[in-house]
Amino acid sequence: MVKTASMMVHDIPDLQCGGNLGSVVFSESFLEASVYIQQRDGALSSDSCFTVLTSSVPRHVCWLVDEADVRMSEQAQHLLKEEDGTCLGIPLTVRDSAYMFSNSLLSTPEEGKLVFFSEGILFVHPRHGSITLSMSHINTIKLYNGGSLSDVSMLFIKYQTSLLPHLPFLLHSADFSLAIAVLPRTKSYKSFYSQVLPAWRKSDSGLRVQHVLNDQLSPEHKSMYFRLLKLHEIHTPVANSHRTVLKTAYPQLPEQDRFLQHFAISSSVGEESVCSDHLSTVFSNTAPENIKPESKIKVVLTIIAGLPGSHKENLCDFLMEVNQNSARWEVFCPALEGSEEFSASHLQRFLSSLLTKQRETDLNSTRVVLLIPGYTDVLDVIQAITAHPDPQVHSQVTVGAVSACVNPLTSFIKHRLLFPKLLEQCSQGVVSNVIFTGLTTEQKHPLLKHMQQLIRASNPSTAFISAEKWAVRRTEDIRLILNDSSFSQTRMINARYLLYPGWWEGRFVSGSGSLSMSPHCIEFSRPLEKALFLQRCKALKSSLKPSSFTGNIYHISGKVLFSGRAVGLHNLPQICLNMNFFYGFIQRDIVTNQL
Repeated sequence: MVKTASMMVHDIPDLQCGGNLGSVVFSESFLEASVYIQQRDGALSSDSCFTVLTSSVPRHVCWLVDEADVRMSEQAQHLLKEEDGTCLGIPLTVRDSAYMFSNSLLSTPEEGKLVFFSEGILFVHPRHGSITLSMSHINTIKLYNGGSLSDVSMLFIKYQTSLLPHLPFLLHSADFSLAIAVLPRTKSYKSFYSQVLPAWRKSDSGLRVQHVLNDQLSPEHKSMYFRLLKLHEIHTPVANSHRTVLKTAYPQLPEQDRFLQHFAISSSVGEESVCSDHLSTVFSNTAPENIKPESKIKVVLTIIAGLPGSHKENLCDFLMEVNQNSARWEVFCPALEGSEEFSASHLQRFLSSLLTKQRETDLNSTRVVLLIPGYTDVLDVIQAITAHPDPQVHSQVTVGAVSACVNPLTSFIKHRLLFPKLLEQCSQGVVSNVIFTGLTTEQKHPLLKHMQQLIRASNPSTAFISAEKWAVRRTEDIRLILNDSSFSQTRMINARYLLYPGWWEGRFVSGSGSLSMSPHCIEFSRPLEKALFLQRCKALKSSLKPSSFTGNIYHISGKVLFSGRAVGLHNLPQICLNMNFFYGFIQRDIVTNQL
């Protein structure tokens, strides 16, 4: 909603001639974004940001009118003609275009002619007149070149209060600083680096120019540089044009990018809050890409999700086999015994008991692999961790990476109707990797390509990993799965706040799937015949009803004892039934028939 602030002054008296000069009306239109910030101890505050929509409209026009000021401005320009030295020393460059402005809300980048002297700076503006900056009035000068000599160079000048009476009021600022932008591919730019800087190093004033990097700039200086950079990009002449700067109005709203970033978060979270730990990451475009875990964090949670038939259990076994440190790992499935449904309380009790065990013993688990039950929304697992009532869990446990196993052969119920929660298990901002465990040897298979397109549309930034026979062959892919901080990357945190407001407090409702899947358990009293058992499993295909929403059996798993064999129970990891395929395996013997 656009807000307006107005001020009206009526019947302004004429102190010289009497009567009224008239009335003045001033108004600004602005947008405001506000979001609640919650500390870990529950304290609630707010963070706001605004952008003035009318800032590109000139708020004032001022010029020299006093005869004494006009004469002084003209005398200052005569300094360029003096050959024996002046109060600013000797001129080192010729007049060239540059910009000067301050951090004040009233200030906009003003174009003028800039001349560097051995003991100061002269800036000539068509309306404000001549502005002289002597080294004796300057405390510090910081130089930032944007990281490249082809970018705009900015001088941040900290001046003494004695200079204020000689500056136009729009250049006044609370921090007593000015910014001068020297444009690339100009004579003054080349002369500044080749002549001015060497001369200033030899100056008797003792003032030295400090070269600073981006991370050494204050937020105000970064904002000023970004604002000037945008102006320069817009005014950069097109190819084969000899004009240096186009004299057009500055169309970009100051702080527009920062406001839009703030507005995107505040409009998404609504009445929900943002965790104070994430504040700098969410609202700062200079936040580090990876937030490194604190030194006191000891346990990394590697989360592996997947529907029945995705071979996530086999992938977990593979990771345990190939990793040398797996002796210090724990594998946990947060589901109650005898159930395939996720239990948040069960997971929270496990994490609490894990930390208690670590405090009581010297054997610390460095990693816990969480195997998520079948049709579980991964975000529900994340919320159970972030909303854990024990503050020790927040300080000693971190989520490393979330990966989802996908088998295209067991992903569709009928035609292109997906099993519930499949795309939710690949959701943006939560899942870093999608591991394909089926059709990996047939990269051009239409079913695999269609599945990849669906997942890429829902999560554009996820990494695709191929796991032929549920074994990850590339070392880089294993590192992605076992990454300790990909869940805490800036882009991931931002995406979670945009897509799932309230997630860090466990307040986001993920909702139910398109279908309600319920488990049923059958116990046999004696061994089964293998051939007959497989035949009956295949026969279940014909029992599928045309309607996919009630009464159908889609997955079979368990342990079976076959007759006439010396060995014991055989795992029956998954048999998937759908309208397109019959897919199953026993003892890693794959039986696939298209019916």
